[in-house]
Amino acid sequence: MERQLMKARQSVHAAFAASAMVLLLGASAWAQGPSDTAVAVPAHEQEPAAQEVPAASSVLSNMRIRGYADVGLGRPLQEKLPDGGLQNSKYSLQTADLELFITSNLSEQWNFLSDVLFTTDFSNEPSVEVDRVLIQYGPSKYFRVGLGKFNSAIGYYPNQFHRAKFYQTTTGRPVMFTDEDNGGILPVHQVGISVQGEIPSGSLGLHYVGEITNGRGFSARAHEIQSFVDSNNMKAINGGLYVQPDVAPALDAGFTVYRDTIESDALAKFRETITAVHAVWVTPNFEFLNEAAILKHETEATGATDTTKSFYTQISRRVRDTRPFVRFDYQDVPFTDPVFALGDVLPPFGTRRAISGGVDFAVRQFAVIKVQYDHAQQHGVWANGAHAQLSFAF
Repeated sequence: MERQLMKARQSVHAAFAASAMVLLLGASAWAQGPSDTAVAVPAHEQEPAAQEVPAASSVLSNMRIRGYADVGLGRPLQEKLPDGGLQNSKYSLQTADLELFITSNLSEQWNFLSDVLFTTDFSNEPSVEVDRVLIQYGPSKYFRVGLGKFNSAIGYYPNQFHRAKFYQTTTGRPVMFTDEDNGGILPVHQVGISVQGEIPSGSLGLHYVGEITNGRGFSARAHEIQSFVDSNNMKAINGGLYVQPDVAPALDAGFTVYRDTIESDALAKFRETITAVHAVWVTPNFEFLNEAAILKHETEATGATDTTKSFYTQISRRVRDTRPFVRFDYQDVPFTDPVFALGDVLPPFGTRRAISGGVDFAVRQFAVIKVQYDHAQQHGVWANGAHAQLSFAF
């Protein structure tokens, strides 16, 4: 009898222990919540919601890490093509980019974001790059200031889509927004201070942006992106305006003007002026993007000026889960430009054109398949390439 009572007590204790374990696991699962396991929308797609000021011990709990990656097959019209252009590339399997997008709401008015990019290109050399690291203070919609490394306000495309190909309709960026360390003509990345916000203008929806940055370096011994040391004491200045009118919420149109002084190793000075304009019409089912940039390098001693021109136009329309698209790229870099010849990665001189078309398929909420055909000219030679890409979020 005593043995039976002991067994009963042991059974009761085991039942209580099991119940306590279930309650603990249930509380843990409830604390985590389904939102922690879902694919989060990145900051460039949706502004983070305002939060109460967190206690110091809870700041880390606001941090979110989102990931984007892509794999492909074919001859893509990538940023950094092999010598000779697309015609010298091979049909290959590719793992192109892995992006870790990290954000944290530090308080109601302060937030932090960074992009860590693991990438490869036609050189087969893997690299790790901190693409963005930015702390921002935004007390109101009329004023937001950021400090760190960010995408410059030159143009619409880089700031709308950033690095994630998952959100891009095509398999890659337009030619004019090739990264500067891959032979691009524009200072896509900058290190410095950025301010932006709305201008009280009623239904016009007028916004401003201004930047003071290190600019970029042109030297065989220095990196184009001046993340720590500026090559001179002069700072680059960029400013612009754009409108998002209430009567046409799909419209975004504006311009920026960028000025910098570049000093070469031979102490020659050049004035760099970049004027960029954009006019886009974007709805969930329709996309019409148009951008152009005119870049001038003026030799301070002689006044001689070389002008580079670049533009693209892209149009697409979604039909259920399918989005056909077409894009035309144009870029002309004069052979006489003395500044581009100073860098350690030279842009393709002369005229470069590309006609691209394809289809974007949304196969899952987290995955997109793209098939693209390119007919591209570089160094006076036309070449064809086809490319299939699977881009996904996690």
